[in-house]
Amino acid sequence: MSFEIWRNWDGTGFLKPQAWEYPLLILCAAALALLVALSRVPLRTWRRRLLFVGTLLAPVVLGRFLVLSPSSGILSGARGLYSAGSLPFVALLGGLPIVVAAWLGPGPAVLSGWVTGLVRAAATSGGLSDSFYLALFGFLLALLLHQEYRGRLASVARQPLAANALAALAAAPLLLLSVFVRPAVHGLAGLADAITWTAASLPALLAESIIAGLVAQAAFALFPGVRLVTAADRLPPYHRSLTHRVLLATGPLLLVLTIGSALAIGASSVRLETGRAIDRMADDATSAALDFAYFLRTGRGLVARFAQDEGLWSDSQSALEDHLGHEQNTAAFFDRLALFTDAGVPIADYPPSPVPAQLTDEEVDLLQRALDTGTVVVSSAHDSGHDGIVFSFLVPAAGADTESSARILLGRTRTETNPILRGLHAILEDSASGRDGFVVDSDGRVVVHSDAALLLTEWLPDPAGVTVESVALGVALDGRSVADNARRLSYHLPVEGQSWSIVMVLPYEAILARAARLVGPLLLAHALVSVAVAVAAPFVARRLVTSMGGRAAPLELAVETNSHQPAGGKHMTSKERQDALAVIAEVGHRIAAVSQPREAIPIVLEAAVEASGSAVARLVFPSREGTPQTVIGRGASVDGVALIDSALGVAATDPEAPIVVEDLSQAKELLDRRAAQGPIRALAALPIHSANVPYAVMWVGYTDIHELDEVEISLLRGLSGQIASLLESSHQLREAQAEGARLAAVLDASGDGVLVTDSENRLLLINTTAEQALGIAASDTVGRDLGEIGLPPPLIKLMLDSSAEGDAPPQGIALPDGRTWRITGSAITGPDGQPMGRTITMRDVTESRQMDETRAAFVGQLSHDLRTPLSLIHGYAAMFPTEGELNERQSLFLKKIMLGASQLEQQLDDLIELGEAEGGRPLELKPCHVGTLVTQSVDSRRPHAAAKGLTLRLDVPEEAAVVSGDASLLRQVVNHLLDNAVQYTPAGGIVTVVLDVQEDQAVIRVSDTGKGIPKKDQARLFEAVPSGGAGEADDKKRLRLGLSVVKSIIQRHGGDVSVDSQVNKGSTFCITLPLSRAGA
Repeated sequence: MSFEIWRNWDGTGFLKPQAWEYPLLILCAAALALLVALSRVPLRTWRRRLLFVGTLLAPVVLGRFLVLSPSSGILSGARGLYSAGSLPFVALLGGLPIVVAAWLGPGPAVLSGWVTGLVRAAATSGGLSDSFYLALFGFLLALLLHQEYRGRLASVARQPLAANALAALAAAPLLLLSVFVRPAVHGLAGLADAITWTAASLPALLAESIIAGLVAQAAFALFPGVRLVTAADRLPPYHRSLTHRVLLATGPLLLVLTIGSALAIGASSVRLETGRAIDRMADDATSAALDFAYFLRTGRGLVARFAQDEGLWSDSQSALEDHLGHEQNTAAFFDRLALFTDAGVPIADYPPSPVPAQLTDEEVDLLQRALDTGTVVVSSAHDSGHDGIVFSFLVPAAGADTESSARILLGRTRTETNPILRGLHAILEDSASGRDGFVVDSDGRVVVHSDAALLLTEWLPDPAGVTVESVALGVALDGRSVADNARRLSYHLPVEGQSWSIVMVLPYEAILARAARLVGPLLLAHALVSVAVAVAAPFVARRLVTSMGGRAAPLELAVETNSHQPAGGKHMTSKERQDALAVIAEVGHRIAAVSQPREAIPIVLEAAVEASGSAVARLVFPSREGTPQTVIGRGASVDGVALIDSALGVAATDPEAPIVVEDLSQAKELLDRRAAQGPIRALAALPIHSANVPYAVMWVGYTDIHELDEVEISLLRGLSGQIASLLESSHQLREAQAEGARLAAVLDASGDGVLVTDSENRLLLINTTAEQALGIAASDTVGRDLGEIGLPPPLIKLMLDSSAEGDAPPQGIALPDGRTWRITGSAITGPDGQPMGRTITMRDVTESRQMDETRAAFVGQLSHDLRTPLSLIHGYAAMFPTEGELNERQSLFLKKIMLGASQLEQQLDDLIELGEAEGGRPLELKPCHVGTLVTQSVDSRRPHAAAKGLTLRLDVPEEAAVVSGDASLLRQVVNHLLDNAVQYTPAGGIVTVVLDVQEDQAVIRVSDTGKGIPKKDQARLFEAVPSGGAGEADDKKRLRLGLSVVKSIIQRHGGDVSVDSQVNKGSTFCITLPLSRAGA
C-alpha cells in the first residue's frame, strides 16, 4: 500500500467501454433510476437540501485527500486492467459524503455514491461501470441505517460502523462484475484478473468505509438526536417461525462455505496446475536443448567430413558442382554448399544459381576465424538474402601441400526446412494447450521458431514479471505479453556454456482451463449439495415442527410471540408466557393418553374454552366450496354457530394470520346479518393447514364484545398446532390401516402360507393358508410367543433363528395330515442392520414329491430294460475286428458306435443310480460320523486334484457330527460334488470342503474357484430332465443328472441341497442334514 496526503490528478477520463460493458451499463443505469424513483425522500428544509448538494460536491475535494493505493506488486497478476499511473485508490475520508447522504435516505445515498464513483473512476482512467459499486454501497448503507427491525442482530446492523462494513462487502460482487467486463481479455484469465483486482482493492475500500462508520458512530454517540431509529418495533422476517430461523442459520453459513471452499479449491488447483505446467515446460525445454545441441553437432560433423574430400581442390567448375551436389544429397542436412577462396571469392556452389553465392556480413566475420583456427565455426541465425534465414557452418578445406590459397567450405541450412529443427519445433510447441516455444541467441533474437515471420525478432522477458519457481537451471516467470498484454507463464532455460537459450511461453488461460476441468465437477457437486440443503432446510424444519406435534407448540409459541401484533400493543409478560405454556403442556399430557388421535380433538377444544374464557370452541372441516362437512364442537349450546361455521370455512385460508373479530356487528363483510346478530359477539379463528393447503378451521366464540390480547392469540395458536398434529397423525394411522388391509388381502390370495414374527419371537401375522395348514387361528395366536401356539418343532426351530445373515436353508416338513410342506425362512433387518424378526413361507409340495417318485420308478425300469440291447450292441461291435481286417472308414464307423454305446451305458448307469436314490433302493440307516465320511472322500480325491494342479482344502470341526443315514449314499454325494469341483476348476484353483455344525444340523459346503454357473441355469440345475433337451452339451447333461441324484439322496435323508454361484468366481454347494438325537 502507498499513502499520499494530497494526490494530484494529472489527467482525467474514462476508458472506452468494451462490448460486454454496454449491457452492464444499461442494466446499472436502469437500476439506478429505479432505486432513485422508489427511494425518493422529500428534502423539505433548506438545510437538508444544502447538505445533499454538499454530498455531491465534496467527493471532488475529499477524493484527493489522504489517498491510499495498493502497490503495483499486489496487482502484478492483474496488470491487464490498468496502465501506468492509473492504479486504483481510495480516499480515507471519501466515504463521509455517502454516509451523510445515507442519513438523509436511500435516494440521496444512491446519487451521492454514484457521483463519488464517477469522480474516482475518472481520476484513475477507469471504466464507467466502476461508479455503480459506490451507488449500490450507498443504497445498502441507507437501508441498514433506516431499518426498524427489533432484535440484537438488527440493532448491530443499524450501527454505522457495522452497516458500513456490511454494505461494502455486500456490494463487492458488483465491483467484481464491473472489473470483469472491462478488459479485452475475458474467459477464465479475465475472471482471475478481476478477482485479483477486487481482492487487492477491497481492503482499502473497507478501510474507507470503516473510517466513515467510525465518524458516524461518534456523531451518534455525541448527538443522540441525530439517530435515525429510536424505537425498533418491526418484527424481523427471520423471527416469524422456527423455519425462518433455520433459514437464517443455514443460509449465510452455506453461502460462506460455498464461496470460501470455491476460492480455496480454485486457488489450490491453479497452484497445482501451474506447478505441473512448469514441470512439463522444464522437461520439454531440456529435451529441446539437447536436440538443438545435436543439430549444431550434426552440422559441424557433416561439414567437417565434407571438407576432408580432396575433390574440393579440383579446378573444374562442373566437377566441383557435381561433387558438392553429391555431398548435399547424401546428408540431406544443408540447403546449400559453397566453396570460397580465403578472400571470400566464390568458386562453386550447389544448387547452382545464375548469380554465384556471396558471403553475408556474418559469414565474412566467421571466415577469418575458420582460417585461423582451422576448425568449424557456426553463425547464429541470420538473413542470407537469397537463401533466407539460415545457420552457416564454415570450415577450411583440407588439402595436400599446395602453393595455392586456402579454400573455405560453407554449408547453409534453413531453419524451416532442416529435418532436425522440424523435430525441435514439435517439442517446443503444444497446440493443445496453446504453448509456444523457440530458441533465442545471446542478443535475445529468436533464431528457431515454427513461424518464419517471428525469426530474428527480439524477445525479452517481462521486466515486471514475477518469478514463480526456479526449476533445474531455468526460471519460470508470471508476466504479460507485450503484444496484447495477455497474462502468460514463461520458462527461460539458458544453456550453460552456450550463447543461446530455450524459451517456452504458455497462456495463463490454458492453466486456468486445466484447473477448471480438474475442480469443475467437484465445485458443481458442492454447489448442488449446498442448493439442495438450502432448499430442503425449510421443509425439514417444517417437518420437524409438525412431527413434534404438541411438544413443538411451546417452541413455536416462544418464537412467534408478538409476530402478528401491531407495534405498541400489549406484550406478553414472563408470567403470562409461562401460564400459556403450562396450559399447552397440560393438554399435551392429556392427549398422550388417548390411543386414537381423532378422539383427542375434543380434549383440545375443551381446553380452548377453559383457557380462553370463550363460550364455544369448534373445529370445522369445510368442503372445497366452503360448506361445513364435519364439525366438532365443545362449550355452551349457542344458536347461530352453524352460520359462523359456513362463513369461516370460506374466509379462514391465510396460514399466517388468524381472523380476530372483537365486535361481530362490525364484521359485515365476513358474516351475514343473521350471524352478526346472534349470541356470538366476538371470535378468533385459526386455519389449520397441511402443506399450505387449508383443510380445517378452529374458532372460539365469545358472547360479549371481547378484545383478544397477545396471550390469548398465542395460546390459541399453540392449541391449533396440537390439533393440526392430531389430524396429521390420524391421517397417517388411516393410511397405515388401509395399507395393512391391502397387504392382508394380497397374502390371503397367495397359495403359500406366510408367517411373520418380531425380534422377541412373537407372531405378528399369519395368512389363511398357514392357518388351515397348521390348524390354528390368527385371532388366538397373533401377539403370542411362538412356544405357546402349538407349532411343529421344526417350524418353531426355523422361526426362532434370529440370525440376520440371510435366508435359512429350505426344509421339508411333514404335517400330521400327511401333506409335505417346503419351509423357507428369511430374516427381517432394520436400517441399522439389526434383526427385527423373520418371515416364514410354506409351500405345499406333496403332489410334486409324488410325481418325482413316480418318475424315478419309471426311469429306473426303463434304464434296466435298455441295458440288455445296449450290451448286445456293444458285444457285437467288439466282434467286428475278429471277422476280418477293416478299412479306415469302417474302423472310424466302428469307433463311433463303440463311443456312443459307452456314453449311453454311462448315462443309463446314472439313471439307475438316480432311480435308486429316489426310492428304488431302501435306505440302510445307521449312525454316520459325517466328519469321517467327508475326510475319506477328500483323501480319495487328492491324487486327482494334485495331478490337475489344484489345492484341496478340508475344514472339519472337533465337534462330532453324527447323522442317521446310508453311509454309502452320503459318501456318493460328497464324491460327486468333489468330482464336479475338480473337473470344472482350472489349474491353480482351490477346492474347499467345510463341515459345520449348526444347532441340530450338519452343514457340508463344497466350494471351488471354477468358471461358475450362470443364474439362468441355477434354477433347474437339480432337475433330472433338463430344459436344454437334445441341444445341450453332454457334460452339462451329466452335471444336471448327477446333481439330481445328489438332491434325491439328500432329500430322502430329510435334508436339502442348494447352490450359490457367480460366473468366473466359482460355486458353493451346500448340504444340510439333520443330526441324529444320539449324536446331538
